[in-house]
Amino acid sequence: MFSTLLTCLLSTVSFAQLESRLDLYGSYSFRQWNQKSSFNSDNRQLQIPQDSFQLELRPDFQYSLSPDHFLILRSQHFLQNYTYDFKNPASQSSETLSESDLSDFYLSSQWNSQLQTGIGLQNYQWGPAEIYSPTNPFFHFLGDQRSFFFKEKGRILLRVNWSSADTAKYSVIGIYEPINNQTRYWTADKNFKPKSLIKIEYHFENPAHQLAFVGGTAENDTTMIGEYFTWSFQEGQSVYADIKHQKGRTNYVPQSNGFGSFDLVSSDGNEKIFTTAVTGYRWEGRVDFRQEFIFNESGFNDKEWLQAKSSVLVLSPQILTNARRFAKPGLEFLTQTYSYTSIRIPDLGPDNQSSVSFRWLSSLRYHSGVLQINVDHNLNDHTVITAESLHYQGSNNQEFRLAETQQTSLGFRYSF
Repeated sequence: MFSTLLTCLLSTVSFAQLESRLDLYGSYSFRQWNQKSSFNSDNRQLQIPQDSFQLELRPDFQYSLSPDHFLILRSQHFLQNYTYDFKNPASQSSETLSESDLSDFYLSSQWNSQLQTGIGLQNYQWGPAEIYSPTNPFFHFLGDQRSFFFKEKGRILLRVNWSSADTAKYSVIGIYEPINNQTRYWTADKNFKPKSLIKIEYHFENPAHQLAFVGGTAENDTTMIGEYFTWSFQEGQSVYADIKHQKGRTNYVPQSNGFGSFDLVSSDGNEKIFTTAVTGYRWEGRVDFRQEFIFNESGFNDKEWLQAKSSVLVLSPQILTNARRFAKPGLEFLTQTYSYTSIRIPDLGPDNQSSVSFRWLSSLRYHSGVLQINVDHNLNDHTVITAESLHYQGSNNQEFRLAETQQTSLGFRYSF
């Protein structure tokens, strides 16, 4: 299908120039689900694969339709094999899947020195923080987003960028997402609704400084405003923040069900303003170091966290619905306060061809967290090999150990 589309486009645009790239990814992953977790003790609730093999082909095409108009097409083609291990009763199963998907397909146009547009399936993100950008309602935090193998699928966006002509210190970006990108909605039992946003940026003479204000319609037609900034107080060091203020909660909350437990229900009708913020410090030297803190007011407080877990552990008529909603409650982070530490050390080894990174995300209220370790090595101009390990820590029924205790992956990328 993709080759046919490309041929048609080239035949209709005789002056088009094509640039292409092809990446082949291969990986093996071992995941250990937590047999002591009350939520997934037999692995029948989450069905986490124990072993997985994956080959993925990522073609990347760019048409230069003219010096100012570019058509971008990126796709993903998977061949995957999964092996599952279950308890109560003990059994094993396996499956092999193959699928293809578009990750990006959009037209980018530079109309003049001030005006640029992007229309189509695209990945457009912003913000100074590494872990998450609260002011971006189109893309959400995912647990594996810092993996070597991860690729974010774009959203269907209509985007207009305008910059002031005289000093180019101001820019205004308007973004509208009219329809879903054919992926399952990130919140259980809810459907996609269009989103729109206006972002105003101020560009300082020092490019290490930035300031922006954001406003628009986010999840479930809720109104949001936000701001983000970066301030470099010394060369190589900076502080930053990304903050969102939203009218009402859009996630599920626990409510007593009359059976001695709780059900997870929509939190519609709450008029209070809820704030989500990421603040951080970065040092860029021989080592790239970040320390970030996350405040998530919409997340479960201490009482709600216990009630939410009770909704999936105590038998009730709604327990299957509660399980779906607990797994996808409409929250990037389930509770309210977190710490994130990131350290990346590049140019290691005799030829400076290796790098290692450590990322530690932990709850500040509960003894729970995950440590991710990545090691990459450039074998040659075309091949990168990598090893990746995640270690989930804390008590068995806290956030980060509800599902797994460990995950290890080995893989490569070959570029044509």
